[in-house]
Amino acid sequence: FLSSEHLGIMGYAINSGLAASLSAADKADISGESTPKTLIVAGDGGIQMSLNELATLKDHGAKNVLVVIIVNKRLGRVQNETWGPRVRADGCHIGSPDYVKLFDAYSYPNGSVVSTSNPEVIAETIKSSWNSAKEHGCCVIELVQDEHVHPVMHKLSIKHRPSLIPWESRNRNPSTESMFPSIKIGLDSEFQ
Repeated sequence: FLSSEHLGIMGYAINSGLAASLSAADKADISGESTPKTLIVAGDGGIQMSLNELATLKDHGAKNVLVVIIVNKRLGRVQNETWGPRVRADGCHIGSPDYVKLFDAYSYPNGSVVSTSNPEVIAETIKSSWNSAKEHGCCVIELVQDEHVHPVMHKLSIKHRPSLIPWESRNRNPSTESMFPSIKIGLDSEFQ
């Protein structure tokens, strides 16, 4: 399980899924087992930041990858982070391509568009998509979110993560100290 958990790294999902898939495929090739499934779940804003990696998936022969794209036509996480009285989240509404056609252009056929909450339809879509991913390497499910449904997200606070240091409480002299930490590797070498 790989996640960027609250780091706001849009575009992370397809890249981490690519790495997971290729790693799993290498291990399966060595052990002679079947390639494990790799599930990538991302919003339409995040996935558009790394669509070029579909070519990398193809070039490196990624196997058994299912990509679920939640299409809400907005940068949902960014929009939710702009809470406050009289705050309007400008620039958060985006357009989206036809992901089924886009994946098909990379020779990943049989993608699906789902805009229902019917459990039977969803189960059958997932089953047929995994079958296509197994046969063709990758498949996409475009999950269209009801425009009146808004995700419930919470903000990460310092009290929930005591290891986080509030930026304003840092004591650093910018003229003498780098904002990037030093990493010591080996005996005496130091990299920044």
